[in-house]
Amino acid sequence: MNLKELVRFLKYEADLPNFFQTSANYYYHNQTLPSEIETQKIKVVLAVSDQKEGQQPKSNDPLYQQAYQIAQSI
Repeated sequence: MNLKELVRFLKYEADLPNFFQTSANYYYHNQTLPSEIETQKIKVVLAVSDQKEGQQPKSNDPLYQQAYQIAQSI
């Protein structure tokens, strides 16, 4: 799945609040930090969530910015 397909899925089909809650619970209960790949997924989810809520971009991270722009365009 490429970034555009992932953003489309997250924007129109995913339960983003549930994703945040589940992820937070997982990392808290396991007392661990996300891997690099998991961190990238979280950045994409945050970008899509911010765009869906009509908020301005909150990060200068290139992946976040790219996902935010894709979410705006679809």
